[in-house]
Amino acid sequence: MTFAAGRGDVVPAAVQAACRRIAAQGLLHPAPEVRVRAVALAMKPELALLETVVPLLKDPAAEVRRAALLAVGAERAVVPDDELLAGLHDADAEVQRLCRTALLGRGLTDRQVRMARLLTDPNPSGRLELLLLLRDDEEVDLSVWLRRLSQDPAAAVRAAAARLAGEQQVFQMADRLAQMAEADPDHTVRPIARFHLQLLQPVRPAGGTVP
Repeated sequence: MTFAAGRGDVVPAAVQAACRRIAAQGLLHPAPEVRVRAVALAMKPELALLETVVPLLKDPAAEVRRAALLAVGAERAVVPDDELLAGLHDADAEVQRLCRTALLGRGLTDRQVRMARLLTDPNPSGRLELLLLLRDDEEVDLSVWLRRLSQDPAAAVRAAAARLAGEQQVFQMADRLAQMAEADPDHTVRPIARFHLQLLQPVRPAGGTVP
């Protein structure tokens, strides 16, 4: 079904309701080509269905994931940046390209997209590479990135985050290093966190509080 109204005309409520039903059913159809057509219909602003397209970013069919990205990639209010990042590692190269284009279109820089890709890399080596980039980047808020990486599932990444916090004197990480020194699930990470916490404490700013 297509909208027959001309530009500036109001689409009858009954037509909108019918199109909403068709789109909703199509998004759940077993045939990928039908889901792709349903995504195109759901993009009609009159239907306000973009939120229903979001689950298709993880659709098993690459052509459906591509269509979903084209539909919602520019809509930050519908899909936050973080929810797009998995597409940077998609098995389909075109999905990766569309995801990167969407993030750049949202105002992220090439470097920010690269860092986001490393942060979400399924392989710990990618997250370790990110820590090397952060070491030399004077523009980012290092505490935000280190706090997230200090909770990484890989012990090697958590340990590297603790080291960088101590070496770069990231005072905002003192509370997190204290937690890691006391209760990190890996016994090799705890002493590393304890050592780098001690590096922070003697040079803590006047007042002794952690921002």
